[in-house]
Amino acid sequence: MSVNFGLRRLLLLVGCIVGFSVFGGFDVDWISNQAGARMWAASVLFFLTGSVCVSVIDHETGHMEPRTNLRSAYIVLGVLMMAGSCWFLFGARGAS
Repeated sequence: MSVNFGLRRLLLLVGCIVGFSVFGGFDVDWISNQAGARMWAASVLFFLTGSVCVSVIDHETGHMEPRTNLRSAYIVLGVLMMAGSCWFLFGARGAS
């Protein structure tokens, strides 16, 4: 696994984080107890991990040609993590 900090990928990472912020992901006004704080922290951690998976991770396997690039799997995993995180966060926000 390697990390690629190209300009496009860094812009994608920043765009994901700014989008999460614009849609209220970093808003903590709804937290009223410790359980809510844990849910918020877990959802932010999952979103940030997913955005890193989508944007900067490369993973090539194999020592000889043809090498297999697993980037598409990381993109799918990252999108699922970000979507699940938002679903969990907005569901928890509505429940409290």
